[in-house]
Amino acid sequence: MLQNNEKTNDRNFMNTPAGNINEFQDKSYHFELAVNEDAQVYVLHNKPMKTPISWLEFDLGTNKLEFVTDEGEQKYIGLPVHPSLSKNMQNAHQVLMVLMDEDTGEALKGEYLPLILHREY
Repeated sequence: MLQNNEKTNDRNFMNTPAGNINEFQDKSYHFELAVNEDAQVYVLHNKPMKTPISWLEFDLGTNKLEFVTDEGEQKYIGLPVHPSLSKNMQNAHQVLMVLMDEDTGEALKGEYLPLILHREY
């Protein structure tokens, strides 16, 4: 996976580590966010989700990304997004969730999920 705030060579993506954040406090989960200037958003993760995610929500005021289940329950609450990435997320409407192989770093599967933008005041 990409290193902290590293630019990839081919598509000028910026990324930020999301760390070990999940509702089960399982430190083995890792997430990374990548966003390009065309508002293409990717969340790379190293393990399948224990609870299927139905959509993501991004708060433009706090720069926090949240994962939401079918029941509307928020998971991985408050994932911080670096300001350099959040400005490009303002025009995004979907996120490609990509499950990565921990050993090879290769993408195993991907799924597009809706992204809802809002601003808390």
